[in-house]
Amino acid sequence: MTALHDRKIFFQKWLKSPLTVGSLTPSAPHLVSVMLRSVPWNRIDTVVELGAGTGPITAGILKRKPERVRFLAFEREPAFRQLLAQRYPGLSLYPEAKALPEALAATGRPQADVIISGIPFAALSARDQEHLLSVIDASLAPGGQLIAFQYSLMLYARLRQRFARCDLSLALLNLPPAAVYTCYKAAGA
Repeated sequence: MTALHDRKIFFQKWLKSPLTVGSLTPSAPHLVSVMLRSVPWNRIDTVVELGAGTGPITAGILKRKPERVRFLAFEREPAFRQLLAQRYPGLSLYPEAKALPEALAATGRPQADVIISGIPFAALSARDQEHLLSVIDASLAPGGQLIAFQYSLMLYARLRQRFARCDLSLALLNLPPAAVYTCYKAAGA
């Protein structure tokens, strides 16, 4: 399947449900690079992707991660999940990010070292945002990283309150430009 096909399916899903898809197009290679540049691949055991979409970040993770690193991907949209399953046979794929703790427990490791998120938080209610952030926090190992991209800065203050450190980068070559938050959970948390 081609990038053009991915853009077409992404755009169609966005037209039907702009608040749940969150963008007109899949993530650009530049955004993937910005998202994954701080991941310490040689020091982690488990990485999770929330909101995998059509898989550009998934592909970047699979390309970079050592074979020993567990990888779990979550995508709510059935058409995207089907595409991911076809494109990446054997991918541990789940439909609901809220089920992250149960999925991790089933792997024998209750927490992830890195959680990468493309979930459009701006499309969620305040209650759902808080619940998902609590799920992420509980599922992230002490000293772990949350790396999330958004198309606004509205989440930055909340992430800075929740995490020991939260850095902001911009992926200006993405369409639309994206804010990338790299947040670190306290080592003793």
